[in-house]
Amino acid sequence: MSDRLAREPSLADLISLGLGSSAVHFLDENRHVNVGELWDHGARVSAINDGPTAMLLSNTVACVTCLLGAIQSGLTVVSLPLPPRGGDLIWYQKFVESVCRSSQVRRLVLDAELISLVPPMAGIEILAYETVLHCRPSRDVSRTEFELVQFTSGSTSNPKGIRLTQRMIVANILAILNRLEVGPGDGACSWLPLSHDMGLIGMLLSSLVAGGPQWADGTETVIMSPSTFLKRPANWLLACEQFSSTITCTPNFGMEMAVKRRGSSPNLQSVRACIIGGEPIRPSTLQRFSEAFAAARFDPIAFCPAYGLAEAALAVSMVAPSEEWNSVRAPSSATGHGAVSAESVSAGRSLTGYQVRIAGDDPVGDVLVKGPSVLDRYSDGTPARDEHGWFHTGDIGFMKEDQIHILGRSEDFFSIAGRKIYAIDVESAMDDLPGLRLGRSAAVESHGTLTVFAEVERDLPGGPQADSELIQAIRLLLVHRGLPAPGLVVLIEAGTLPMTSSGKLQRSVIKQRWRDGTLEVRCSR
Repeated sequence: MSDRLAREPSLADLISLGLGSSAVHFLDENRHVNVGELWDHGARVSAINDGPTAMLLSNTVACVTCLLGAIQSGLTVVSLPLPPRGGDLIWYQKFVESVCRSSQVRRLVLDAELISLVPPMAGIEILAYETVLHCRPSRDVSRTEFELVQFTSGSTSNPKGIRLTQRMIVANILAILNRLEVGPGDGACSWLPLSHDMGLIGMLLSSLVAGGPQWADGTETVIMSPSTFLKRPANWLLACEQFSSTITCTPNFGMEMAVKRRGSSPNLQSVRACIIGGEPIRPSTLQRFSEAFAAARFDPIAFCPAYGLAEAALAVSMVAPSEEWNSVRAPSSATGHGAVSAESVSAGRSLTGYQVRIAGDDPVGDVLVKGPSVLDRYSDGTPARDEHGWFHTGDIGFMKEDQIHILGRSEDFFSIAGRKIYAIDVESAMDDLPGLRLGRSAAVESHGTLTVFAEVERDLPGGPQADSELIQAIRLLLVHRGLPAPGLVVLIEAGTLPMTSSGKLQRSVIKQRWRDGTLEVRCSR
């Protein structure tokens, strides 16, 4: 490594080290492209480096090419989330306009096929990635550092703008690669959206940096669209087999889908690290996946449960691929957060350079983090850390043998009839009921009572009698598990519960849409 890189490498510096030896395979477009080719073509993005540019990041050749161009040109990219499934498109339009105004964005770039879905916005030029890639590169660009403005998931509130300098991004990527013990022969496969930090930083950018000689010395990165995975979850694991991918990543629901709709059994012997994060990790899911793919030679030690947040760029802790995952019961509820019955999967030890602790003296409490990529201020200027430099995540968890266990968001705990209830306990119990979709139930508090929303299987027979029996079965199941009987059960058709782009339930949005009558309800009682 040169003295310049040893002092303080930029993101462009690190990616450029693997240009000649790394490639990206875009599964949906059936294109295998050398990273050097993407890099050279991306130089045309310098033609629009005249201020912050908003991008709807997608898993396409054109988007990745423009993204690499933005990195080498020192562009500030405002990453806008794709419209969430079941979301309010009128709200989404207003949100995009508000973000563009506050970020001083005058240009929005996206895939050509999406342009017709974006309404005209005053003062905002809308361009296709392909159009930008036909521009003449600028020779008079004032080199600035690449910055990424991303947004929180919006699972519990309106998304917040988070400005990440390239120094923060680099620090987090290097910590991730160090924990994963990346070396020659490693390559990544991902279906996660690039509009979310797990897909963008955790999979794509980390894999490109890993192409440098100090890590894998060349990588093969496989990218597919989330829709390709959702239509046929087996596509993900078959791609891992086809390209001998060693590293992949998924939220908990991705594993559930892969188990339920696995189809043909691929050979997963090459997978040595499967990072799991983005939503609560359930031990039963890890066990089901291990059993389902044992014949496919999947080694459970490959599971790498992780914890992270947008305000830290991405990851804060992770189980190393050489360690076995573990789960324990949460401490008893002298904490005031309630009797948490769910088994909690460890998200590992803090990454090198990061710290995690629990606020206060109780074993269970608010999770606080520090680290080189942890945000100082939100994009609107609001301070993100306390006076001691700790970021209060809003998550509830506990420590066990220096490993962090995340129980959920503070908003996920509520009081019902004097009892403290944890939403995930209710939702996990409902996963065991035939007729309901795995991971697609939501528990919320409403006027002091428990209300549950549940997506039914697509092929479940309808009718008043069948729906009534299913609702009764839900109530009996929860009572038998020692949980309160819900005051209201709402059955929802498959695919209609509001989710974030990363697959998290938007409980606050669900409640609001129920109140204003815009939720598509099959039956409620």
